[in-house]
Amino acid sequence: MTQKPANDISLFFTFGYAATFAWASAVFFHNLLFTDISLAVTCSAFYIAGMAISVVSLAAMGSLDALVRRSMGSRVALCVIAALTCIGTFCTAHAAIETEYGPVALFAGIIFTGLGSGYLIALWGWFIGNKVEKAASNLCMAYALAAVLFFLLAVAPHPVTVAAASLLPAVSVALFAVGTSPRRGLAVSEEEILATARRRAATLVEAKASRTGTLTASATSQPAAAGTTTPKVSLAKAFKKLSEKQVDDAASADSGQAAPAKPEQGVRASLSNLASQPQGNTYVEFLLRSAVAAVLFGIVVGLMNYTSQGGASAGDNMTFAFMFLGATEVPVLLLFAYFQFHSGDSVPKQRFAHMYLAAILVLFVSLLLANATQTHQELFAVIGLAGYVCLKIAFWTLFASIVYASGVSAVTVFCIGEGCQAAGLFAGSLLSGVIPTTSGYALVDSIAIGVLILTYIFVLNDRKVYAILYEPAPAVIDERARFQARCEEIATQYSLSKRETEVFLLMARGHSAARMAEDLYVSTGTVNSHVKSIYRKMGIHSKQELLNIVEGQ
Repeated sequence: MTQKPANDISLFFTFGYAATFAWASAVFFHNLLFTDISLAVTCSAFYIAGMAISVVSLAAMGSLDALVRRSMGSRVALCVIAALTCIGTFCTAHAAIETEYGPVALFAGIIFTGLGSGYLIALWGWFIGNKVEKAASNLCMAYALAAVLFFLLAVAPHPVTVAAASLLPAVSVALFAVGTSPRRGLAVSEEEILATARRRAATLVEAKASRTGTLTASATSQPAAAGTTTPKVSLAKAFKKLSEKQVDDAASADSGQAAPAKPEQGVRASLSNLASQPQGNTYVEFLLRSAVAAVLFGIVVGLMNYTSQGGASAGDNMTFAFMFLGATEVPVLLLFAYFQFHSGDSVPKQRFAHMYLAAILVLFVSLLLANATQTHQELFAVIGLAGYVCLKIAFWTLFASIVYASGVSAVTVFCIGEGCQAAGLFAGSLLSGVIPTTSGYALVDSIAIGVLILTYIFVLNDRKVYAILYEPAPAVIDERARFQARCEEIATQYSLSKRETEVFLLMARGHSAARMAEDLYVSTGTVNSHVKSIYRKMGIHSKQELLNIVEGQ
């Protein structure tokens, strides 16, 4: 289990990701930068090429997550990427193929916005995967704000729209930089960095123990002296400390096992490490199902043709903006209220399964209505787009849950997941473009309905989501129960208090003092005091002696 995030509703994520989604919507999904009907060909070329670059960018960043995470801690790298994305957006607005410099501006816009969109996804995927506790609630707030921002961009005069849209990537990156600064308390401490490596090593040992039927606990270094404070470091220094050598050393020192050759990075390594964990095969299956579902749902959305065909008039943009605002705000705010204030008998994962099912139903109903009436296509498309927004909330919540539970890199999970969605959207848009117009909307809607139904039934339904999310395998449950029973027996034998028993159990699991303080909502000094008391009552002087007692040595 990874470190539990510290935030409830994060204003940094809400405003930062809202700026990202509003920018992506204005540039890609209903392009507000082209208002001249003569630019229809330019917009079509930009969309197809830009989406292709975005898919490649997301796949590359998911595979090179260590490099991407290191760049997140560099203010220079963040500034350069933000500047290039802003320049690309501005070039896009002035990319007319017929003009002298139009092709150059179009090329720059395609490359810079495609790469920038992938990097912005990596930024906020990492943030919500590591620094935000209630992913669904934060996503609801972000999308609600994004709909308002998109509406304002649509109703503003075109020069204002271009200027504001060009600045949104810089605003998003700035919010990320401020939100991860040490002064905000969100940076990673040196002790937490080493604890991360130790917990990964402990997970591998626990996995081996569960397969052989033995109880094994890995040790960590001695707790910090009482009264000492753990220095905070920037993300750049944090990721440097998670270098290959230190991860290997931490794993070797704490588990007594041979250290892995390389730290976790990239898709193949992430899946390999994940499969070695308890319930790891279940997580791998879930990730693969989510990826396939993301592609297929993206195809459905592409077939529904939400993207602008280019050359939209200001009046068309205004109409779309009004419908999008209403169709998005209502379900998103209802979902937010459901997740934040619902006090019924359902648990969070049940409510999440309900949200996933609701998103599927909204898409399905909008397709049925469009297919049945063959009129007001834009209205039904916008309603379906609201379902797509809910579906994106569902997938991002799924990705965050996998990161929380498995420890796989958030950059890898979110970039590959979003890349699958973008690839499906790209394929669906191309497919809808080659279907003969004589068939009308009926054929497109019928194909979309068929893909949607097959995806839900055979790939990822709400029952599968509920069954996989946080459900340990029976063997793991039995192993953990025996381990806890053994620890409670020892605690009773040495007359440990209730709080000391809690600390003792966490120590036996290999947690650091900082991690125990977080889990128990106390200070590190309080934890160290309990540790000293436990050592005194048990007549021991080190963590290794404690683990020897747990193992019956």
